[in-house]
Amino acid sequence: MKTGLLIVIGISFASGSALAAEAFIPFDAEHWILDDARVVEHAGRPAVTGLAVLKDVEFADGVIEFDVWAPDVRQTGGRAYPGVIFRMQSPLEAERLYIRPHRAGLYADAIQYTPLFNGVAGWQLYSGDGFTSTLAFPLNEWVLVRLEVAGRQARVFVGGSRAPALEIHDLMHGASKGAVALYGEGAAYFSHVRCMSDSDGVPAFAPPPPADAAPGVIRDWELSRGLRALLLDTESYPDLLARAGSEWREVTAEPSGLVDVSRFLAFNGLEPECVLARTRLRAEGRADTMQIDFGYSDAVSIFLNGVLVYSGDSSYRLRDSSFLGIIGYFDSVNLPLRKGENELLLAVAESFGGWGFMVRDAGAVFTAVGVAEAWRTEATFRMPESAAYDPERNAFYVSIYDATTPSRGQGLQAVARLSADGKGIDPAWIAGLNNPTGLAVFEDRLYVAERSQLAEIDIRSGKVTRRYEVPAPGFLNDVAVDPSSGHVFVSDSSKNTIYLFDGVKVETWLAGDEIPQPNGLLVHDGALLVGTTGDGSLKSIFLANKSVRTVARLGAGIVDGIAVDADGDILVSHNQGRLFRVTRAGAVTKILDTTAIKMNLADFAYAPGSRLLVVPTYTGGRVAAFTIE
Repeated sequence: MKTGLLIVIGISFASGSALAAEAFIPFDAEHWILDDARVVEHAGRPAVTGLAVLKDVEFADGVIEFDVWAPDVRQTGGRAYPGVIFRMQSPLEAERLYIRPHRAGLYADAIQYTPLFNGVAGWQLYSGDGFTSTLAFPLNEWVLVRLEVAGRQARVFVGGSRAPALEIHDLMHGASKGAVALYGEGAAYFSHVRCMSDSDGVPAFAPPPPADAAPGVIRDWELSRGLRALLLDTESYPDLLARAGSEWREVTAEPSGLVDVSRFLAFNGLEPECVLARTRLRAEGRADTMQIDFGYSDAVSIFLNGVLVYSGDSSYRLRDSSFLGIIGYFDSVNLPLRKGENELLLAVAESFGGWGFMVRDAGAVFTAVGVAEAWRTEATFRMPESAAYDPERNAFYVSIYDATTPSRGQGLQAVARLSADGKGIDPAWIAGLNNPTGLAVFEDRLYVAERSQLAEIDIRSGKVTRRYEVPAPGFLNDVAVDPSSGHVFVSDSSKNTIYLFDGVKVETWLAGDEIPQPNGLLVHDGALLVGTTGDGSLKSIFLANKSVRTVARLGAGIVDGIAVDADGDILVSHNQGRLFRVTRAGAVTKILDTTAIKMNLADFAYAPGSRLLVVPTYTGGRVAAFTIE
């Protein structure tokens, strides 16, 4: 993008009626405000380029369709950022969707949603799941774009695909309404526009994934007025406070910890500005050291009790030509807290692309009521990946994946064995395995997914008895057994495939886009539960007819461990460090979050009798256990 601002002049916002949806909307003064747009013939069609605002339409829910033509920058040298501005309440407050054709097929932000607050398109603040995505986008031809909106959700389809290119889980302006505009910044053109508002029927949406409330976020802040950054010594605490004066306002961060400053302050856009943000931290009883993770856009100076402890700059393209300056918990600093109350103050400067910051306690772990850590081993395992529970022996088996040391060679990895209290550890109970991942116990056998085979281990003797070849595997991941038949299922995450071992051979059981990147598996109540990382979902496949339904949407993450708890609810983990409880009705509740301490929750095992959850921490090298009441 060339600008972080949307400037619209001379537009009035009338409370209009819904526009007829049957025909394409002609590009004329009766239907459009075209002051900042040109109507032309392009690629065989009437088209518009620039900023064109649809007249007398107050859009809340419905569908907006248009065709986009964008050039190949390798031929023209000019980039385009075509898109639509919708629910525009004023020239400064709106929702915006746009495409970066020059990044299509290359980067995960080829399509982006961003809100506009006070005229700032804060694209550096809104990235990842629900905001940006990959995209295939043909150049030098007309491409259909369809935006569907209902309540706080939206989704975008590109090129006639039936799969959404982007799903927006939470529109930042809420369930608002307003005008619609096409914005073709750069050499982009629009044609064949239709706008079907709520009177024409509202698209149906499944419930969104649960909002990701990061553990340990600092949510309560005070903001100063805006200050001209060019006149500030941002590393001088007394000078900053003097210039801020006594003009402070209380604000609350979003559940992620993000404070989008533009929600509260107007940015003049002519020169860099700075805002001070302060909060108070308390050390109970004695002085202590607290590590915080933080993100900022574009530059920050951090003071603890008036002393500078950090300064940094993450401005767009500052570090190299491809550096975007996206905000996130990418930086850390240790704060030497004194006993009692401490002041934490940030001076956050902005020049382009989004004005904001976020701070969290790097040592925070979220546990719901009834969840508690039982034990944790030392970091003695090389990438523990999957766990399985053996009720006959009240023991746990853990696969040691060890993919970071290829020089050790294949066939030199193992399955470890742990007692239920975590004290009895045999780190190489079964040696001579080939980077094992998923495990499943059935009677006196342990099934193990290796890189191209399914290994069968006799638990009583502790020996590999058979290996079964998998036809043309990609990445074999998890294993599950149907206790009624003894059939073994194996997921292949890179081939969208689930294999079946019937006791004789391994064959493809189900493959296709309905199960994108299948990972965690569990057979339960006549169905195979599958965690599909490709769409962040928990799915159920009925064994009788292989019909697939979505049980719950969990959001972006590696959907890894699955178990049914003692109450009949489903426990499922994101490898990145989140554990969810999914009820039989599909309601999702997060009950454990270790993302702040960077503890992975990989493919866990669950012992129903003791309600003990045993979790390999993957890159953490440990195995941890939690009780879940």
